[in-house]
Amino acid sequence: MRTDETGLYVDTEEELTLLQDVGEFHFAPTVSAKLHMVADLTITLLRPEPPGQVITQGGDIDNRLKTLLDALKVPKQPDDLPPEATPSKDESPFFCLVEDDNLITSLEALH
Repeated sequence: MRTDETGLYVDTEEELTLLQDVGEFHFAPTVSAKLHMVADLTITLLRPEPPGQVITQGGDIDNRLKTLLDALKVPKQPDDLPPEATPSKDESPFFCLVEDDNLITSLEALH
């Protein structure tokens, strides 16, 4: 292995790239393990319901947060994408927040 001009390790047979192909999409995560990055998120949950019912109405908060975090990461396989999904010309690359949701090291949910 060698390092590039920024000091990142580059495989001698393959250049460093953040792009990941899944199905017809070319995903580009802004937070990547290749760059030794992690994410610390603060999320404000806005719901059209009275205060105190964020957990009792519309599903539990754990499932809501899991759905949100899944939507912020690069899909692992084409089956994770909606059926018949194809990128439009302005969605290449398709930017995602994180390469994998295990790079989210801290999460604060506000209401």
